Formats: sequence, C-alpha cells, structure tokens
Amino acid sequence: MSQPCDKATWLSFSTYSWLNPLVETGVQRQINVADIPELAESEDTTANAKTLIVNLDAEEQEGNSHPLIRAVVVTYWKQLLLWEFLALASYFMGLLSPLLLQQVLIFQEAQTGKVTHLSTQQVEMGMAAVWTYIALGLFLIIYHSQQSFFQARLNLRIGSALRACVFQRCIKEREQAANSTAVNSNAESQESTPTVYNVISFDVGPNIDIIWIVLAVWLFPIQLFSALAVLFSQVKWAVVPGLAVVIIAKIICMVLLVNDGYLRHTQLKAKDERLGRCSESFNGIRTLQMLAWTQPHLDSIMVARSEELRAQRLRLWMQKMPAAIDYSLSTLVSLAIFAYYVLHEGKTMKASVVLPVISLVTSLVGPFGQFPTWANQYLIWRSAYIRVNAYMGLHSSGGRPRPQPGFEILPGGQAATAATPIVSLRTCTLTWGPTAEADDNDGDGEAAERSETSRLIADRQFSLKDIDLDINAGEHSSFAGSQAIGTVRSNILFGLEYDAGLYAQVLKACSLDTDLASMIAGDLSEVAQGGATLSGGQRARLGLARAAVLLDDPFCALDRRVATEICQALFAPPAGLLVGCAVVVAAADPWWLSCLPLDGGNLKVAILREGQILALDTPKKVLEQGFDELQKLSMEVSRGMGSGDGTGSAGMAMPMLAAASSVSNPQDDEVEEAAASEAATQTLPGEAEAKKKGGLLVQEHREEGYVKGNTYLAYFWAVGPAMLTILCVSLTSIMVFQNLCTLWITYWTSEDKTSTFMWPWLKPFYKSPPEDPRQLLVIYACLAAGFTASNVAGHSLEILGGVRAAHSLFGEALLGTLSRPFRWWDSNPTGRVLNRFSEDVEVMDLAVTNILGVIFGAVLYFVGHALVLAISNPVTLALLPFVAYGMETYAVYYRSTIREIQRMYLVSMSTVYQDMVEAIIGKVTIRAFGSSRQVLCSNAEALDTFQRMSFAKTCVGLWIGLRMSLIGYTLSAYTSLQPVMTYFGLVSAQSAAIVGFSISYSHGIISIIQQFITNYSELEMQLISIERLREYAVVEAVQPPALTLEHAWRELPGGMVMKDVEVVYRFGLPPALTGVNLRFTEGQVAAIMGRTGAGKTSLLLSVLQLVPYTGEIIVGGRCLAHFAPEVVRANLVGVVPQQPLIFSGSLRTNLDPLGHRSDDELWRALEAMGLRGVCASDGKDLNSSCGDGKLALSQGQQQLLCAARVLLRSPRVALLDEVTASLPPEVAMSTLTTLLSRFKDTRASILLVTHQEELLSACDRVVRVSAGRIIG
Repeated sequence: MSQPCDKATWLSFSTYSWLNPLVETGVQRQINVADIPELAESEDTTANAKTLIVNLDAEEQEGNSHPLIRAVVVTYWKQLLLWEFLALASYFMGLLSPLLLQQVLIFQEAQTGKVTHLSTQQVEMGMAAVWTYIALGLFLIIYHSQQSFFQARLNLRIGSALRACVFQRCIKEREQAANSTAVNSNAESQESTPTVYNVISFDVGPNIDIIWIVLAVWLFPIQLFSALAVLFSQVKWAVVPGLAVVIIAKIICMVLLVNDGYLRHTQLKAKDERLGRCSESFNGIRTLQMLAWTQPHLDSIMVARSEELRAQRLRLWMQKMPAAIDYSLSTLVSLAIFAYYVLHEGKTMKASVVLPVISLVTSLVGPFGQFPTWANQYLIWRSAYIRVNAYMGLHSSGGRPRPQPGFEILPGGQAATAATPIVSLRTCTLTWGPTAEADDNDGDGEAAERSETSRLIADRQFSLKDIDLDINAGEHSSFAGSQAIGTVRSNILFGLEYDAGLYAQVLKACSLDTDLASMIAGDLSEVAQGGATLSGGQRARLGLARAAVLLDDPFCALDRRVATEICQALFAPPAGLLVGCAVVVAAADPWWLSCLPLDGGNLKVAILREGQILALDTPKKVLEQGFDELQKLSMEVSRGMGSGDGTGSAGMAMPMLAAASSVSNPQDDEVEEAAASEAATQTLPGEAEAKKKGGLLVQEHREEGYVKGNTYLAYFWAVGPAMLTILCVSLTSIMVFQNLCTLWITYWTSEDKTSTFMWPWLKPFYKSPPEDPRQLLVIYACLAAGFTASNVAGHSLEILGGVRAAHSLFGEALLGTLSRPFRWWDSNPTGRVLNRFSEDVEVMDLAVTNILGVIFGAVLYFVGHALVLAISNPVTLALLPFVAYGMETYAVYYRSTIREIQRMYLVSMSTVYQDMVEAIIGKVTIRAFGSSRQVLCSNAEALDTFQRMSFAKTCVGLWIGLRMSLIGYTLSAYTSLQPVMTYFGLVSAQSAAIVGFSISYSHGIISIIQQFITNYSELEMQLISIERLREYAVVEAVQPPALTLEHAWRELPGGMVMKDVEVVYRFGLPPALTGVNLRFTEGQVAAIMGRTGAGKTSLLLSVLQLVPYTGEIIVGGRCLAHFAPEVVRANLVGVVPQQPLIFSGSLRTNLDPLGHRSDDELWRALEAMGLRGVCASDGKDLNSSCGDGKLALSQGQQQLLCAARVLLRSPRVALLDEVTASLPPEVAMSTLTTLLSRFKDTRASILLVTHQEELLSACDRVVRVSAGRIIG
C-alpha cells in the first residue's frame, strides 16, 4: 500500500512519487481498497467532523446567526488565509508571463527587421527574457500543481466534516416535525432517505464552493485594475471597446446564470420527487410485485424523471450558452480592440503587440467573467445552504432551539431503587392522528354511515392527555426496533459485548434457538434489510432478544404456544430474565398476562381510553373493575389459564391453550420435534465458514479493465446516430473557424504577406495580397461570427443528445431493476440500488455528452494546431511524436489506475448510502439504545473509505498532470528558444508573428494532448456510471409463457390444487417447503397455521409465483406456471399482506394505479370494506392524497384499503397474511368477517395465515405447517 502523503519526503511530496506503488499496482492487477493510501492525519474524517461539530455547537449555544458558516470559518480560517496568499501570488506570476513573451517577440522582431546588427543591450535583454520566460513556465507548472493539491486537501477536510456533521444531526439530534397523519410506519424514513442523499451528494458541495468564491472576491479589484493597466499600456484607449464587449457579454451570461441558480431549486425538488418515488418503490418492491403494480410505479417514476430532465435541460441551456459565449469571447474582444486600434487610432498591427494583447485579453475577461459565475454560484449556494440548514435543524438568524423533553431519565450510572422511578411522566400530553376533539366534531349522520369495523378502528386514533405515570426501578431502558442488514447475532447484540452464557439464555427465552437451528449458518446467517428474509414472528422475537423492555405489542405476531413460552421465560418470577428490569409493554390484547401471577410482584396494568389513564393497578384488581379491554384476559383466567398464586411462573408446567372454537389446536409437539431433530444434526466447522454459508448479501459487482465497447455503443445509440453526426459537423466547424481566425491574424501581422499560409488560398480571389485594414477587419469579423455560431450550435446539440440518452438509459435501468426477483433484492440492499439511481444518474445527466464533445473537439483542435506548427516550425512537429509517446507512457499507468479507483469510489459511495438507509430507517431504535455514537463511528469509517477513494482520484489526476506537463514543456521550451537559435544561426529567421503563434500553439497542443488523455480517462470514468446502470438494465432471461389468459377468466371455476410443490430459495439450502399436496375448493376458507418460520409465507409466495418452486399449482383448471407471473398476480391470485403499505399519491392510485376501474367501482370496493365514510368525509374524494395529511388512516383502515385493492380484481384465490395480528380483538374479528364475506361473494378460495385461535371459528378448514411440511 502507498504511504500517506504526510509521511513522504519533500521530493516525493512535491512530485507525488508517494503514489507510485499505487499506479504500478493498477497496471499489474485490479486495485483493492487496501492498495489505496491512508489519509493523512489532517484529513481524518472523524477528527475533522469532531472539530466542526464542537464549533457548530458553540456557535449555536451563543445564539450567533449563520452558525454553520461561522463554524466552518472558525475551524479552517488559517488554511483558507494561506490559500488566499498562494492564489494572489499565482495571479501576479501569471500576469508576468505575457509581458515576458512580449520581450521575447521584440527580440525576434529585431532579428528579422532591417537592422543588421543588434546591440549588446538588445541581446542581453532578449536572452534574459527568453530564459526567464522558460524558467517561469517551469516553476508555474510545479506551483500550480501544489496549489491545486493544497486546495484538494482543504476540500477533503471541509467536505468530510460537513457530510459527517449532516449525518450526525440526522441520527442524533435532528428534530423532525410531527406528522399527525402518518400513513404508514415508515413514512418518515421514506421521506428522509432520498432527502439525505441529495443533501449530502448535491448540497454539501456548493457550501464548499462558496468558500473559494468568497476568497476570489477579494482578488477581483487587484486582478481587474492590474489587467486594465497592462492592456492600457499596450493599446491605450483601444481597451475601452474591448471592455464594453466584455461587459455586454457578461451581462448576457449573468442573466442566464442567475436563471440557472433559480432553476436549481426546481430541479432539486424534481430530483427529490424522483428519488423519493424510487426509494418508495424499491423499499416496497415486494408489495409491488405481489400486486403486479411495478409497471404503473415505473410509469410514475418516469413522469417524475421527465420533470427532472425538463428542469435539467433548462439548466443546461442556461449553463451551456454562457460557456459558448465565453469560448468565443476572447476572439470577439480582440476584434473590438483591434478595430479601434486600427481604424480609430490608425496603428499598424504588429505581432509584438497583437499576441501579448490576445494573452492579456484573457486576464481582462477572467475577472469580469467571474461576476455571472458568482451570481450563479451564490444562488446555488443559497438554495443548498437553506436545504442543509433545514435538514440539520439550524436557523440562520440564530442558534437552533434545544428540545425540552417531556420526561426525565436518570443519568447513566445513577443507581435506581424500588422506590425510585426510572422514568417519570408529569402532566404529559401526546397527540398523533386525528385528535379526540376532531372526532367529536363529526356529524351524527356521517357517523351513522360508518360500518362497525370502521368505527372501531377510527376510535383507536387518539391523544394522551395529562398523563402522570412512574415506572419503577429497573436496570436499563431500551427498545425493540427494526432489523438492520447484518447477521442475526449482530442484530441481537447491537454493539454489546458478546457474553456466550447470557446470549444463550436470551435465545432460549425468546424461542430463537429452534429457529437458528434450522438456519444454514445459525445466528451467523445474514438478514436482509428490514428483516425481509425473516418471518413476522421471527422479526418480533429478534426484537425481543435485542431489547425486551420497551415493547410495542410484541406477541401479536407470535403463535400462542411460542408467545406463552417467551412470556414465562422473560417475565415470570423468580427466574424470568427481565424480572429485575422495568418493563413497559403496550398491547391491544394482553391475553398473555394469564400465564403470569396476577396479584403479586410488581406487575401493573394501565387502561388507556380516549387518551386517558382510567385505571392503574395489579391485573387482578383491574380485572375486578370489568373493563372491556381485559375481556379476553378475563376469559383466559376463567378457563384456568392464569391464577393469582403464581402457578404460571417459570419453572412450572407449561399451561395448555384452549381452542377458541370447535377446530382443534394446530400447534402440536411435531413442530418442536422436527426442529429439535434439525438442531441435533446441524454442525458448523467454525464461525468464518458459518458466515460464508449464511452470507446473504453479495459484494457489489465491479468490472475490471477497459470499459467494454458495448457500453460505448449503447450510449451512442441512446444519443442517436443522426444527432451524433450533426454534433460532429458542428464541432468540426468550431475547429475550422478557430484556426482560420488564428491564421488570419498571422497573415494580418506579417510584413511579407505573400509568404504566409493564407495567401495561396486568397490568390483565386485577389490579384495582390489584400492590405486594406478595413477589408482585413471585415474578414476577421466574419470568421469570428462563424466561430461564435459554431460554438452555440455545438453546445446546443450536446444538450439535446445528452438529455435524450439520459432519459433512455434511465428507463432501461429502472425497468430492469423493478423486474428483479425477490432473492435479488434480499442480496442487494436498497441503499446500493439508490446510489446507482442517484450518483450514477447524475454523472450521466451532466457529463458524458459534454466529454464526448470535448474529446472530439480536442482531436480536431490537435489537428488544427499541428497544421499551424507544421507551417511555422516543422522541427517542432517532428518532436511531437516523442513528446506524445512520453505522455502516453505515463498515461497507461493513469488509465489503468483511475478506472479501478472510480469503480471503488462508486462502490464505497453505495456503502455510505446503505449505512445511511439503515441508520435513518432504524434511528428510533438507535436513539432508544443510546447507540448513536456507535452508529456514527461506523458510518464515519465508511465515509472515511469513501473520502480515501475521492482523494485518491484527485491525487492520481495531479500525478499524471504534473508528469505530462513536464514532458510537454520540453516542446514549449524548444519553441521559446527559437529567437536564441535564430541569433546563433541554428535556424532561419522567421516573422515574430510565426514565432509567437508557434510558442502559443506549442503550449496549446501540449495542453490538448494532455486534455485528450485525461478527458479520455474522464470519459471512461463517466462511462462506468453508464456501465453500472446498464448492468441493472440486463435482466435474467425468462422462458416466455406458453399461454395467455382468456378474457373470460372470471368465469373460470374456483378452487386451487397444489401438487408436489417444493420451494428452495438458493442452491445448497434445505427446502423451505417440500411435499405439499393440497386442494382448496371454491369459496372455502382455510386457515394456514404453524410455528413462526414453519413455511407459511413460503407457501403464499409460491402461489404468487414469487419464489422458485417445482411441482404444479393449478387455479381454475389452469397451471399457473404456464402464465406470466405478473398475469397471475394481476388476475388470478390476490394478497393482503401482514404489513399494509400505502404508497404516496392519491387514494385512487393506491387502489387502481393502472386506471382500469371507474369511480363507481372504486367507491363500491371502499364501501364493501367499510371505508367509504372515512374516505368521503370532510370534502375528501378519490383524488385526496394519502401523504399530505388530508387522508389519515389507522393500521386497521390501511389493512382494509389493501383488501379493497384485491377485491377490485375478483381473484380466484385470496391470500390473507396475518391481516388482523396487530388489531384489537373486537376489531380483528369484525375486520376478518368483512374480508371473508366479500371474498366469498367473488367465489374465491381464501387462505388465511394466522396464529390467532379465536379466528378459527370463521374458517372451514385448518392446514398445519411444520418445518416446511404439511402435517395436518
């Protein structure tokens, strides 16, 4: 591995030789992260972030305005001041160069004039000017390189600190506005995820760029007056018209760029919307595929993409047109100056005046050219600054107000006793959803319209008022939250030290030991994002194992037997694991209390109703008060489930659960015996091997070597052959007119015009060389106009071609991504996918077509300059191949290295994004566990790796730039020595104009070669983004379905048959389902029951054609495997998932995104589910948004809305997956009765996955699943 830059010697530091091991490795093999040099101590992400965060907190505490700006300045003012001095010195040295060139050309003019002998003073001054000019050029190469390196290091420090600071506020301190109408539990994370991407990717950068702009403002007066003074000394008042042209051009540019600044906000809003829809679709991909809704959501994303590209196209016009004007401006300004100089002042055009003036025009245009850029960058910064501040919760007018907690928690380390409350709530009021007052205002007529189900669910939305509550002594307080990507063990430990004995106890207490025994790598098996690869019960028990002390209805997703085991193992005295802890459990149905002592110990029950605590006492005393909420518990106790003497405590015999109906209990000892058998036979050779076996996530793929030709071809076809042809013609015109302008100036300033390159081309039109200044000026003006028009045309075509390609390639990548199967999404986390649709799409949108134009233009530019050099100095042209060969020698190292660094850069960015996704989704859990520091450190490590890749890219670019500049400077030095060689008679004398343009063009042609090499590598780096997007566009080949579904499919007979169905998720894994042979008749309701993880979900997924299986599944006499899976899910099979997912958009799009149903059909489906009253009240209609607070739905109402989606299709088979698990008992039965009756009306076979025995009375049949087999 290369050493960090701060460990290198001064020579290695100044020449970037410390990077040699890296570039040598890049030629030999594929580079890995370990090959990238570590960052210097001054660039350490954690250290920089810590300093900035401390300073930001201090600024906030003092209540200063713009705390973020102040904190950055306080942190880095010394380094920024040093850079300002370096920039000032660089400018003055650059201004000295044209003056030295003038003296060189005067020396050359003296040798080609009428004077036959030069004085000693002329020779000495000429020689000194030549050698000083050469030495200054060499020094500036090294100086500018080191200045850029210093700026890159400062950028790295500030950027890493700002990004870490933004993320720190997001996870640890950021206050989100309370959303009283959360549509679903992950609404906030869905909104935050794309926002944080855009803030960190696109808003942090402008907050750094503004620093360099502010520093440049201080230099402006010096640059402007010094450039004007030098120009005035050369052409006197002729500088005025040139200045007028600059001002007019820059006013036009400023208007365009100011509009671009305003458009940025529009574009980023469109980007936020597009990324938000991508994030929502990717996170809900399983639901979308179950509903066969991928196509309408793809269309929705493409609509947002079109809006984004429309804003992007407008911004590109605003950016490209100033660029076209700037590229032509030096020629136009020179035209204005020369016109005044020749026509008004009557001066003669001489090379020693013209060429320095052309160089000095650039110095004049530069300062004025910054004004439009400053205005544009200010508006961009303003937009980015507001977004960053808003996301971090900062206020530019003063410090951010600190939150005032409504509860108190004992400081860490303070011991709690039985008499000391660990948590106290005093007169607290907590409100979410529609308040009780709002509910009271509903009209009686409207309330009467609501179904009983809807009314019961709606009543569950309330606020807590004037709560006074003490939670007594315990050891700690925590939270059972969401699952992150990682192993089962890492999700349980969540940063705690591994204690094998305690860990085993926790696994047994939470009944996870049996599940882990059936996993191929035990607790080292990986978990997909959000626990997607676990069953609902396994996710619930994993949360219990992690925390188990602040629990939100933890047993609702568990079957009775497992729930009872866990309840006793955790809570039953005296041996329960949590007997000594303060535990708070929220539950709609606390039936599980029946297996605990109801009248002893510290067990208390609080009854909440309408936001008020009505009772708080031991369960036995509260039961005596006859509250409806404890009716089920009372029934359990009366059947002997519980007692007041502690017979349900740990260590006693397991109480048997009574069946809720005449249907026998499906849970039996066969489940335990099967799992125990698997556990007995499972052996793991070691943790490393186990992790490999249990690995779920695949390493992100990255290509090796050159970008493949098919990637180039794909992009060219996306741009369009006709568009590419016209673009090439326009770029050729730019080169032709630019070189004609140069050759015409050479002709104009030559004393012997018959010896110039242009005269042979003019002979057919003129008898003698034209010398009239007006005539020469008119021709130069025409050439300048053609040059300007070609510039505008070329830039315009780049915009049109680039936007066209961006739309096409994005659509292909999105289609391929949404078509991926479940198993692909399990092994490719959402953050990784979103990174490609964020960063890679941004590269594609902005850069590729532009770089193509630059490269093609560079080739043409090289040809034109080579022609001029061939005319002026053939020897220089002969040296060119040797210079090009030397550059290419180093370029081989550069290209091989930079490609791999770019790929690692994008992969490391995926890691950063994925860590953000996990942290944002689970930030409530992270805060509750007090794990913010641990998570932030982990994310800082990922960010540090990303910064290493970014810094390595910059440094390798400086490495090749320095070497190519030094090699190329040999050619410039040779041409600069021409006056000296002329003096000694080594070469024939030539005009000063030819020598001047030869010197200028030698610089230009070296820059072009260097630009071509670096831009080609830049093109490859950018095409890597196209390569990565096209990788997602390629989908697995699928055998086309043999049959199409007839139009009369609704008339097909009902029922479903499963023959020898076996499900295997991945090669090498045991079957998740095997030997399934079942028959379900039309209209039959079958309960699918079994222990969590037994295979119930796998059975449903096989029917939905979402997992690979063997055997046959027949519906209505049609084998489902013969149809496209989307056709099956859209028509024959419908599913109501366990976790309802409501998408952003209107109620209509949440019911029928394809727009196939009429309004009447939609209202009938809602009415059938008892939702019409809720969805039509207070002026709401089908177009009411589900995401802006207008339509607030509770958990149960969301479940009914999901059922209405399926009911609209009248499927032959309806799958209900734990649809009532999280509902109160009285609501659960009412909801299920409604669902079953509606689906029976459509003659569907209904499969109800449930563990709630009280629901079995509504079923016709029970199917028992154990260890992937049907056992009854």
